[in-house]
Amino acid sequence: MTTSLHDLSTDGSSSDITVIGNDPAAFDNDKSLNTVLEQFFKDLKTLDDGSKSARCILCSTIVKQSTTSTYNYGRHVHRKHKKEMELWKAEVVSRKVDDQKKQPTINQSFGQQSNEKYSARSNRQVELTEVIVQDLIIDLGLPLSVVDHPAFLRAMNIVDPRFTVLSRRTLCRDTLPSTLNRVMTKVKQNWPHTGDNLRQQLEDTIAAFNIEDKLVRIVTDNASNNLKAFDELVIPGFEVYFEPEDDEDEHEDDADSVENTENHAQIDGTNQEERLRIPCFSHTLQLVVGDGLKDCEPAKASLAKVAAIAKFSHKSTSFAEVLQRENISIPIAVKTRWNSQHHTICKVLEISHILLNDLLRSVDRTDLILTARDIIILQEFASIFALFAEATTRSQADKTASISLVAPSILSIYFDLERERTNCKYLGSLCRTLVNSLRERFGGLLERCEVFADNNIKIKRRSTYDLYKDDLFLIAPFLDGRFKFNWILASDLLDSTKEQLTNTIKTLVLKAALQLHGSLNNTLEANVESSTTDHCDAEDESLSKLPNFKRKRLFSGYEGQKTPAKKKRSCVSEAIEGEISMFEKEDSGESSLIFKKKTTYPYLQKLATKVFCIPATSAPVERVFSSSGILMRPHRSRLSKNMLSMLTLLKCNRHLL
Repeated sequence: MTTSLHDLSTDGSSSDITVIGNDPAAFDNDKSLNTVLEQFFKDLKTLDDGSKSARCILCSTIVKQSTTSTYNYGRHVHRKHKKEMELWKAEVVSRKVDDQKKQPTINQSFGQQSNEKYSARSNRQVELTEVIVQDLIIDLGLPLSVVDHPAFLRAMNIVDPRFTVLSRRTLCRDTLPSTLNRVMTKVKQNWPHTGDNLRQQLEDTIAAFNIEDKLVRIVTDNASNNLKAFDELVIPGFEVYFEPEDDEDEHEDDADSVENTENHAQIDGTNQEERLRIPCFSHTLQLVVGDGLKDCEPAKASLAKVAAIAKFSHKSTSFAEVLQRENISIPIAVKTRWNSQHHTICKVLEISHILLNDLLRSVDRTDLILTARDIIILQEFASIFALFAEATTRSQADKTASISLVAPSILSIYFDLERERTNCKYLGSLCRTLVNSLRERFGGLLERCEVFADNNIKIKRRSTYDLYKDDLFLIAPFLDGRFKFNWILASDLLDSTKEQLTNTIKTLVLKAALQLHGSLNNTLEANVESSTTDHCDAEDESLSKLPNFKRKRLFSGYEGQKTPAKKKRSCVSEAIEGEISMFEKEDSGESSLIFKKKTTYPYLQKLATKVFCIPATSAPVERVFSSSGILMRPHRSRLSKNMLSMLTLLKCNRHLL
């Protein structure tokens, strides 16, 4: 039954509301649905203020929903249409009972319910969550807010409708900290410039990771040296390459000149065991290169031509097309990496000189044509710095041992420069400058290698001179299967010097392995015990000749057998000497040979594990800074210090997850 009600408002106006009478016949049991909203309401709308409303089917009353809850709809039906609601509830219960009696279909039993979400501990839920955290957030560096972005939620819903994407709150407060704890646990298990603030930070970091007893060496360098070595180390003549074009805005400020004052580090004592600091090999090598580049005046004009050719190939479309037709490419040089500029010079020299000059004539750049003198100078320059460039690149590897490269590289570079000095026609002075710089900065290592036959040579000692006397630089190459003693035997040292140096290194390896094994203290005790026993034997020889009493017992042949006693110092020393002799004769040249045969060389393998964990350079740390720079981008500048630190550590240790 339908009636019309006259509703008076407060302002005197009136409105008619059509209401369907509370007639049970108006309720259709055949169309019973699962929720109150679906069963009793229609015309669901979203209002301007964000709230929602729906019209009651039974009385046409509009019921508003102020929140995400549907409580208002249920309360309205319960109060106004209690009879219809009871009929609907009974129908729903009856239908559930009937559904339970029916045999489920194959799809119902084995099919995936699209609306049913995975549980928090479901393997699929955990797998997809790890993909988001480890691959997208940590590896790709996506912003943390991506997990709340509607587009990302839609994409993940397509990937798997049953997957629930974690919220940003959960990501920041639970998931990332727990992931960090997992990494920190593995880091603590596996991993073996001055100023009070840096010292305090270093000590705090060492204590935080609990590695006080695992610290072998600290690779450091002078801050002013870093600036001098990396900020603007430009090969003379290449200044034109980095000059901006006339039509480009010039915003480069003249940097304040950094005075190259190298503080001579005071080393407390001469005891090798007390030294902890070693210099960064790459930085020291850069300083040697910098000293040489200051004395390149004879080559400056030729180098300027190469720089202009390289820049012209990158700026001129016509010249680039000409080079492309000839399958020629000239790499781009980087201002802060001198070896990239050296690589550019080498690539230009690899081009046929006649062909290159013809191509330059075809584009009306005869001013860049290389003469015979230019080519000779460039070849000498490239040859002189070739080993420097290779050593710079190879020493920055982070997948193989780098500390073992130092001594072989310096010895090879030193003798190569001596040969170049006699063969060079134009750049002999450059070779002399580089040799002197090597002596000043790597003199300690060259001295240990007995390179200085004349002890009367006066050498200016730089801050790194004595630091390169560390035994570590001689021990590491022997433990590396690529070198062993080959770097000494193939050098220009005298035969007597080679033999003496190899024997010295064997002694150093033996001593280091014994110290690591902890046999030195046991040796003293064994010697004291041995002397006491000899004294007693001398006092009573008759007693010593009598056989010792031994009690018989059942199953003595196999029950309760004790493990062999630990080897004494003499046995350990002989075992290490045997390993040294065997390893020296190995034919394989693999860097990790000693680890692949750790059962054959147990003592040397333990020593190599300790030595090879030391990087030759601080380049791995600089890569950490690069990772932080990728994470802290302009549109992600709101990251907190702790969050940035957490993400950086996770990204750099992704392989531990």
